[in-house]
Amino acid sequence: MEKDNGLTAQATGLSLIAQERDVVKFFEFDQNNSGGSFDIDDERGIGARVYIEAIDANHANARAEQIGLYFDGVDDGRDCGCCGDRWCRAWDKGEARLHIDKEYAFNWHSTVYVHRLNGDIERWTLAKFEDEPRGLSASEAPTSAEAVTPTPSEDIP
Repeated sequence: MEKDNGLTAQATGLSLIAQERDVVKFFEFDQNNSGGSFDIDDERGIGARVYIEAIDANHANARAEQIGLYFDGVDDGRDCGCCGDRWCRAWDKGEARLHIDKEYAFNWHSTVYVHRLNGDIERWTLAKFEDEPRGLSASEAPTSAEAVTPTPSEDIP
């Protein structure tokens, strides 16, 4: 059975649909520094800013939980009640193009993580970002970080 970053195609019913690249979107997860610190795990691709390639918000949220993001941390006692939840669920329609704003994305940490639909994790640093400024749409979806670079402040059609 085909796996999608820990989720089986049978369990989600989405991996087979995702083969049609025009339905894939990018969803952004921003980490709140609940309790005054960020949870960083480079091996799992968790940082202050995480992008997940998925079919819809529900799929993005399920993939987020598979990689180690969690929701409702205050209710679960994991996060600070006055600071709020560390992670919030995706709720929008996602973006057809990966859009990383260099002025905003690298404010707190030097690495932005992109989780591709095929399970690959791309690690974007500001230096790499500036070396290769071009856009990426979900439908183009190359599988290696070296083949892709988002635009700093605008999408390229």
